[in-house]
Amino acid sequence: VNKIGGIVHVFEVDESKFGKRKYNNVGLNRSPLIVGGVDIYTGEFFWGNIDKNQHALRNIFLELVQLSPH
Repeated sequence: VNKIGGIVHVFEVDESKFGKRKYNNVGLNRSPLIVGGVDIYTGEFFWGNIDKNQHALRNIFLELVQLSPH
């Protein structure tokens, strides 16, 4: 997997949940959570569906975003 970004790059990150509520029910929606990010300098992006928890988000960013200039 090619990592994107670098030490001086800026990312915009967002999450979305897709699905349809039935009869305006506000109960549990089991549709996937999609998270994505784009490097505003280069236009490179990443996305994926995840479980919504802090560890999953951190692992996605550590796996796909380059934090050092190497």
